[in-house]
Amino acid sequence: MTELHVREWHDDDLPTIGRLHAVSRHHAYADLVDPVALARVSPASQEAVWRARWAGLRDGAAQGRPYVSLLAEAGALPVGFAVAFVPATPDDRAGAELNALHVLPSHHGTGVAQALMRGVVDALGTWGVTRAHLLVLEGNARAEAFYRRAGWVLRGPAGTHDVGGAEVPVLRYELRLR
Repeated sequence: MTELHVREWHDDDLPTIGRLHAVSRHHAYADLVDPVALARVSPASQEAVWRARWAGLRDGAAQGRPYVSLLAEAGALPVGFAVAFVPATPDDRAGAELNALHVLPSHHGTGVAQALMRGVVDALGTWGVTRAHLLVLEGNARAEAFYRRAGWVLRGPAGTHDVGGAEVPVLRYELRLR
């Protein structure tokens, strides 16, 4: 594999983040989300989602809530991203949320996801939180196996998440940081 570089992403990376997110979702969710709903997930729709989230992350940072936004590049090719933050109203069970970790299917198994996870966990370790949580679509076996290998523990069903207008069940995983 070409040399992997992980860096913070910025405003001008939002179209790339939207594309990566759409491609990753189409691959990972093909058998989990209604095809009509999944067809609504496009690079443009995901860029719009991330523009709104990005504004929220920066607003939160201005109020003292840390975040990390990482972009993985193999050479000059963007191949994955991750985002974690401390929510405005952290729940009692976890002080931070891994909100997204997506890798292009062509780069599964190459260490990209592990590099992104290391970057996220390193950041979480500086925030003074003792736990983190994430949500994963129920049935996303590849993602669940990855998170378990990285030390995350399944806590159970956690409601639903909207993907292209379809509400799909999600599971909650937690990671103890200290």
